[in-house]
Amino acid sequence: MVPDLLGQLAAPVQRFSADRAYDDRPVHTRVLAAGPAAKIVISPIRTAKVAGPSEPTLTQRDAAIESIAQDGRRQWKKTAGSHPSARAENCFSGFKRIIGRKLRARCAEAQNIAAKVAAGVPDRMSAPGRPESVATPAA
Repeated sequence: MVPDLLGQLAAPVQRFSADRAYDDRPVHTRVLAAGPAAKIVISPIRTAKVAGPSEPTLTQRDAAIESIAQDGRRQWKKTAGSHPSARAENCFSGFKRIIGRKLRARCAEAQNIAAKVAAGVPDRMSAPGRPESVATPAA
């Protein structure tokens, strides 16, 4: 999946964020091939070990493992900028819980309409509990 996605890019990769499922050598190798200066933000698996200097493609991964060992996983995620991708994943997870894992319509036009309707559902559901903010003139 990663090679197919990286193959579609016209510009070199500058940043690659993913979850632990993508923590392996081939992913790191392919990302660096698609952008030699790419910043790779992949949360290492809990049992990850430092590969060392014999694996130059895993230098960023090794630094992440050492940072997690020293400061903890939560601090590493904040420092590395992993939280925005986690927020996006949570958003899509909620969207899938509401509409299901796939669209039921068969034609593209109907799928487009179904996706737009489903995308508005969380807003409509949370609107009653949202406070109304009103700007007040400065004194």
